[in-house]
Amino acid sequence: MAMGYLDTFAEVVADRSIRAGVMPDRSMSTEGIEQVLLTAGPDWFTGEDLILAVHARHKGVGDADIVAFKAALFSRPQMCLRASPLPKR
Repeated sequence: MAMGYLDTFAEVVADRSIRAGVMPDRSMSTEGIEQVLLTAGPDWFTGEDLILAVHARHKGVGDADIVAFKAALFSRPQMCLRASPLPKR
């Protein structure tokens, strides 16, 4: 399933009251995992790759089971990354 944007730069909305990012409180939360992965390589992931990596790490899925996990994960609709708690703070 193809999802996400191509050649798109996302920036902070000018009328936001928050002027600086806030680090996630828990490192094993969904937003904490997103933060770690995106800090390590912000241009390595497509939206789909990031959703898969975050869910797999959060659930403790190993490399051997990733193909079946991906098929199960994307067999149902997934929220886009704009709905994630990470970009909201």
